[in-house]
Amino acid sequence: MLTSSVVVLLALSAFLPGVVHALPNGAPSGACVRIFPEGHRTDSQPLEDSPFSLNVSSFGGQYAPGETYRLTLSGSGDFRGLLVQARSIADNSPVGSFENISALTRLSSCNRADSAITHSSRVDKTSVELSFTAPPAGTGPFRFQYAVVDTFAVFYAPIMSDIIREAERPTQPPPPCLHNGVIYSDGDTFPAGDGCNTCFCASGTVGCTLAFCPGCRDGQVRLVDGNATSGRVELCYNNTWGTVCDDFWDVEDARVVCRQLGLPYLTPLALDFAEFNEGMGPILLDDLHCDGDEMSLLECPHIGIRNHNCGHHEDAGVICSNDITQCFYNNVTYAEGEGFPDIDGCNNCTCRSGSLRCTEVYCPAPCSEGTFPCDYETFRSCFPNRFRCDGFIDCDSDGSDELNCPPPISTTCVYNNVTYGEDEQFLEGDGCNNCTCRRGNVRCTEYFCPGTCEENEFRCIAGFFRPCAPRCDGREDCFDGSDEENCPTLAPADCYDGQVRLVDGNVTSGRVELCFNQTWGTVCDDDWDSADATVVCRQLGLSSHFPMALSFAHFGPGRGPIHLDDLGCNGNEVSLLECPHIGVGNHNCRHLEDAGVDCLESLISCEDEQVRLVGGGTGAEGRVELCYNNTWGTVCDDFWDVEDARVVCRQLGLPFQFATAHGQARFGQGIGRIHLDDVECSGLEVLLLSCPSNEVGDHNCDHSEDAGVMCSGGGVEDCENGQVRLAGGNDTAGRVELCYDNTWGTVCDA
Repeated sequence: MLTSSVVVLLALSAFLPGVVHALPNGAPSGACVRIFPEGHRTDSQPLEDSPFSLNVSSFGGQYAPGETYRLTLSGSGDFRGLLVQARSIADNSPVGSFENISALTRLSSCNRADSAITHSSRVDKTSVELSFTAPPAGTGPFRFQYAVVDTFAVFYAPIMSDIIREAERPTQPPPPCLHNGVIYSDGDTFPAGDGCNTCFCASGTVGCTLAFCPGCRDGQVRLVDGNATSGRVELCYNNTWGTVCDDFWDVEDARVVCRQLGLPYLTPLALDFAEFNEGMGPILLDDLHCDGDEMSLLECPHIGIRNHNCGHHEDAGVICSNDITQCFYNNVTYAEGEGFPDIDGCNNCTCRSGSLRCTEVYCPAPCSEGTFPCDYETFRSCFPNRFRCDGFIDCDSDGSDELNCPPPISTTCVYNNVTYGEDEQFLEGDGCNNCTCRRGNVRCTEYFCPGTCEENEFRCIAGFFRPCAPRCDGREDCFDGSDEENCPTLAPADCYDGQVRLVDGNVTSGRVELCFNQTWGTVCDDDWDSADATVVCRQLGLSSHFPMALSFAHFGPGRGPIHLDDLGCNGNEVSLLECPHIGVGNHNCRHLEDAGVDCLESLISCEDEQVRLVGGGTGAEGRVELCYNNTWGTVCDDFWDVEDARVVCRQLGLPFQFATAHGQARFGQGIGRIHLDDVECSGLEVLLLSCPSNEVGDHNCDHSEDAGVMCSGGGVEDCENGQVRLAGGNDTAGRVELCYDNTWGTVCDA
């Protein structure tokens, strides 16, 4: 198939230098091998009127390698034909090939496709055609060379065409690269996605550095509990992984994360409320306000590392994507991941993958007559109509009660025969309530204000809040804490350094209090998270699998000193004092920021006969607790002695030869049931519940008599490397322990 058609017409008459009598005796059949014989003599006879013509000007002086061209030969006169070849400029060798496409054209009779012979009947002078396929790339320039033939005996000297050169091929740009769903141009460098290595694009192929990445570096991000392109966002700081709070978390923040990881980032989803499960460790960032162009999450505006008011139930997540999907609802178009309240005021909706997902949150009854609703997403509350446009915001969430209000009738207020201006504040006559004038209306606070302070009470001095407050009772009743300043030292408490307890809650929850220098104190909620709560719950022998870290004095403000602040537990510490902190007694808090926990004991159960040690400074000491009917309870110290302690330590797989028994709640008072009393072990029993005692639940004790043990000394059975056992439970459940170097040890759950 011809890919190009070129009409070639070159008049030879003006260029023929003479006639060559190359074959005076006639040309034999198959004379193609001697088309252009060497050593011939050239006469000076000119040919003014050439019978054939061939024009190559349409080549434009260049050829495309391998391209096929059509040549048209025109003839007139009595000459027999025209011999044609294309010859290399470099070595004069034939190049290219000819193909017969006309009845009046034939190829050379010696099967050489690199030459062609046309012939004429002397009568029929019709133009004839043949095709020429250009030589391959790299051949270099060539010329067409041809000679007129007369009577197959006389050849005219060969004529050369202009030089035809190989055309320069247009340079194609290198192909791009595809990596993690993102297209990169040749020469681009980009993150590998592991937060450590760098990749580059070279001619359509992605190459990456192969550096080993120990630990993590500041600003590195990763996705956890999802897949390659989605998960909970975790950030590295000071070689520690932490989470990001979802306050103000939006698509621009998600875009920065996805770009930093080298993932698709055009249309990411910003997910909140621990969509990919709750993380552990510190919460490093809160209130992020990325504009979407930052190269690292740490470049975005935020309120400071570890500054937050969140729990891990607010951990942020992302789905990295380049898919552009939208939702159309109630004549409004919503972008992928965008949330909005439903028109019924009851549901929260989110656009996900082009579809709406709505969840009913809360849908109260309509407001009664004479009231109006405050709407915030799906929450509604009702206020009297007199509160609308009175100058005071009652709809705290959206301020809707003070929107679209007419101009006020008056901007002054008359109260107790005194006139006040707009936004002017004043004390009510009793000196206790603070009042404000707005839009002609007066609104006063309603603080409790007793007439006369009792003994050991005084008035707080900060602001307008001046109630009488108990002084030096360990609780900050004044906003400024002045009621607890310059107080006498409290009597020493019967506790040891590092001991913890839960106060003002229940069996598994309460305000966290820590003993230091025989004084109970609280813990500030700055940086307080589930990792810190995990340590507390584990130290108390409660469930540490699903702890909740509670802040802002959830269980009420405590009293006494604030021992710890800015805790940074990783969740694996045995005692709260082992966690990083800024020093005992160093803090910038008040008791309104006391930390609490909920250990959620109900989420796990125990098995009968199981024992554990609670409240000790190490794993080998503590208050003895026994499981019965899936409930933990304590043991009374009546008749509690060293033989009982040895049974407990042996059951737990701990050293028991020099075990000691302790009573009178040496490791803190337990809560809940007291399972055993009057225990009298021989020291040889395998289980505490096998020892002689009163019936389970039959006792005459309270928790001030809770029994404890300290396990020490020898007595641990010999074991072989690699041997495993279950300790502290029963035949089918318990703590996993492994033997190495004739010593039993535990296995970390990380």
